[in-house]
Amino acid sequence: MIIMLLISGSIFAQSQISNLVVSVSYFINHVSQLEKLKENLNKYKQSSVVGVSGMGKTQLARMYAYENKDNYNIIWLIDCNLNIEPQLLKLSKTINTEVKSSVISEDMAVMKKDLMVYLVSKDKWLLVFDNLEIGENKKIEDFINWEYKGNIIFCIQDDELLSNIIKANAFTKPEAALLATNILENKNLELINCLTQAFGGYPILIVQGAQILNPIQGFNLEKYKKKIKASKDKIELNIKLVSNELKPSAKRLLDGIALLNNQSVSKELLNSMPKSLVKGRIFRNAKTISD
Repeated sequence: MIIMLLISGSIFAQSQISNLVVSVSYFINHVSQLEKLKENLNKYKQSSVVGVSGMGKTQLARMYAYENKDNYNIIWLIDCNLNIEPQLLKLSKTINTEVKSSVISEDMAVMKKDLMVYLVSKDKWLLVFDNLEIGENKKIEDFINWEYKGNIIFCIQDDELLSNIIKANAFTKPEAALLATNILENKNLELINCLTQAFGGYPILIVQGAQILNPIQGFNLEKYKKKIKASKDKIELNIKLVSNELKPSAKRLLDGIALLNNQSVSKELLNSMPKSLVKGRIFRNAKTISD
């Protein structure tokens, strides 16, 4: 199940340029946020989804993109925890290949400017700038203060410089319980209550916890509760617990996926993998990947 979430499906017609990963099927209770996101994009061409890490900002953007994919010729997600320029270059190269002409320079010195000029002449495109942390908004300032006809979504922790903001808040207890119920194979009330109470409405932690409890037979719930309570970094704890249960062959498979599709794999997952499996520059580059 984890592997399925890491691999991009080929879900679009050949004429559409996209690197979109399908949103997860258990994503819940974002109807009003999706409606507001669509309204902002229609009115203002850009919208910002703001909240701390783990609140479902990325999934909200992916769900909007997937539900509205027929309205766009280009959908491109950019992970701002990585270097933005190579990702824009990849988009530029993909556009050039699709139109069978070098409409955008692939020289890094002028590529970004060329790409923006090209996009200004079009209207059916969506860019998503994801994983922007506090104090990093200046990395995308050119795109915030830009006149264009397409759409941009910023998934971000800091609302500095931004407008048209949608808040990504923690789930209420009923919402958290529904999310846990949707994922857990065993709909045991004790398991649901454990996840709901332990993780305080943080969607990513509830999802991780449920995915741990599903495949690990005989997992000691009381020990898990104690580990959660004692842990300062619950995301890291969950990743390590999953990694400890994987067979060596599964770890090698996930590592291969990380190298082939590194924008979809978390740095926590990579950190949990033995360094002996991936050596040298490739491993160091892969470990810069964002969650």
